[in-house]
Amino acid sequence: MSVETFTLAATKFAPSSQLPVIVYRGAFASKDPAEIEDTFYKHGWLPQWRYGMYKKPHFHSNTHEALGVYQGSARILLGRAEEEDEGGREISVEAGDVLVLPAGTMHCSAAEYDGFTMVGAYPRGAPQWDMCLSAVDQDAGNTGATQRQIGEVPVPARDPVTGGKLMSGHWNLACPAL
Repeated sequence: MSVETFTLAATKFAPSSQLPVIVYRGAFASKDPAEIEDTFYKHGWLPQWRYGMYKKPHFHSNTHEALGVYQGSARILLGRAEEEDEGGREISVEAGDVLVLPAGTMHCSAAEYDGFTMVGAYPRGAPQWDMCLSAVDQDAGNTGATQRQIGEVPVPARDPVTGGKLMSGHWNLACPAL
């Protein structure tokens, strides 16, 4: 397993987080969704769905999200809203990979292959995830209430993949713990 981390800058329409996106490459050798769900659950992340990724850019302002790919592959666009031509980052993921998206990370599917499907999970104790399509739709932009709410989302106590404390140090910032 390898780990990639990167941060995304806010744009006019897409908010951001001080926390990095974490990508675990080859986190699961088995492509059994139940194994991913069991691991997430054991580490304090509650699996809530099995599905692909929305093609419309969206973010969650009130919770972090773990996405465990168990079938197919995809190109995922992170950190850019539909209204924008620049910014963000496109990554490829495949079965066995896990994305950990901090609250406020705009994301959507750019292309999906071979029945791309994931397990979506959220930290135990987090509120029901919201569905935000643009920071502008939510408030007066990235300086408003949405960006403040994103910054107040607590860091989960455990990493969804490894079970280690505070995302194995990747999110070891001066943030409140959940």
